[in-house]
Amino acid sequence: MDYWIKRRRETEKALAERDLPGEAHASPPERAGAPIRPHRHAAEDRTRVYSGELLVLQLERSSLAQWLKEPVSRGTEKYYEAFRSVLDELPEDGGADRSPGAIRHRLVRQVGIGSPSTLYAVVQRRSFTGAIDEGDCKERLARAHVVTRLAAQAKLWFYRPFRLAWLEGLSRIDAPQGRLAARTLLHALISWVKAESQLACYSEYAPPLIAAQDLSQIVDGQLDFDDAMEFLGRVAERVATSALAIDALVEAAHGDLMSIAFDRPDAVRRSIDQLREPIQEILRSIGNLSSEDEALIPSAQREALRRLAASW
Repeated sequence: MDYWIKRRRETEKALAERDLPGEAHASPPERAGAPIRPHRHAAEDRTRVYSGELLVLQLERSSLAQWLKEPVSRGTEKYYEAFRSVLDELPEDGGADRSPGAIRHRLVRQVGIGSPSTLYAVVQRRSFTGAIDEGDCKERLARAHVVTRLAAQAKLWFYRPFRLAWLEGLSRIDAPQGRLAARTLLHALISWVKAESQLACYSEYAPPLIAAQDLSQIVDGQLDFDDAMEFLGRVAERVATSALAIDALVEAAHGDLMSIAFDRPDAVRRSIDQLREPIQEILRSIGNLSSEDEALIPSAQREALRRLAASW
C-alpha cells in the first residue's frame, strides 16, 4: 500500500482521538466535512521535549488558533461543506455568476433552508472578526457580504488539517529556525491550494487568515498581518494559475519571502542579537572548564566567541 494512502487512513482514524497536530509535508486527510484532528504518534515519540514544540505552543496561542479550537455545530459544518460543494460545481470557464449574491442563493437551496437568516447566524458565530488581527483586512471583512465572510471561515476550516500537519512537523524539530518554519508553512499552504483550488480561488485568492497570522509571527513582525495576507494571496494566485509541481512553487515563494522578510538589514541585526545569550552561555561554560579541557576547544573559536561577545 502506498505510504501516504496508509498514513491518511491512519490519520483519519486518529482524528477523533486526540487534538494533536499531524506531520508536516504529509498529505492531509482526504476532503471531508467532519472535524479534523491530528495524527496520534506513538508514546515513545513524545517523550522528548523539542524546542519546536515551544514554537507550536506560541502559534497555538494566537486568536485565530483559539477560535478554531472552539466547538462547531453540525449545522455550521453543513454550511461549510455546502459552500465548497457549490464552488466545486461551478464551471471553470468563468461563465457562471460567482458574485456573493448568486452564491448565497445557490447555497440556501443546497442546504435546504428557506431563509438566508441562518447563514448570517453562522458567519457571526463566536466573534469571528474579533479574532482577526487589526488592520485593513479585518475592517473589510467586518463590512463584507455574508458570503465573503463565510468563505473566510470555510477556508480556515478546510485548511485546518494542512496546518495541523505542519505544526506537528515543527514540534518534532530540535530547533526550527524562522526560514525553515516559513518554508514548511508555504508547503502546507501550496498543498492546500492544489487540493482546494475552487475554494482557494474564491475572494480573489485570499489565503486562510490563520496562515497569515502564523507567517507574521514566524517572521517576527517583518510582515504585519495585512502584508502577510497580501503575500500569501499572491502565492495562492501563482499556484492556482501554474502547472508547476508543489516543490517548484515552494522554492519560488520561499525565495520571494526571503527577500522581503529575512534578507534585510534589520532582520539580520535581529538574528545577530539573538546570538548574544547563547554565546554568553558558551563563554560561561568555557570559563568553568579546567585548562586542560579548555585546550580541547580550538583557540581560534574561543577567540572569535570572545570578540563577538565584546561587540555587544
